[in-house]
Amino acid sequence: MRKEINQLRLENSTLKTQISELTSEVENLQQSLQFSDAEHSNLKKSFVEITTVSHATNKNNAILLLKEKIDNIEQQVRQCNLEISNVLEKKV
Repeated sequence: MRKEINQLRLENSTLKTQISELTSEVENLQQSLQFSDAEHSNLKKSFVEITTVSHATNKNNAILLLKEKIDNIEQQVRQCNLEISNVLEKKV
């Protein structure tokens, strides 16, 4: 009987140690999950910021290209203009 009680105490102690180790592992996993979640949130924010900047840059590049095309067209129009001199304007 005494031997059985000692064996149960030893088994109880072993179980407590195992539970303590498992609890520690679960806490470590929770911390790792929280860290991973925070990193995921940071990466998501960075992605949104980069996407926004990329879209703005693309729009700015398109605007600059269109301005350059307008300047070129205006220059071509000026080259095609004729200047007529010594002709009086007729006012109606």
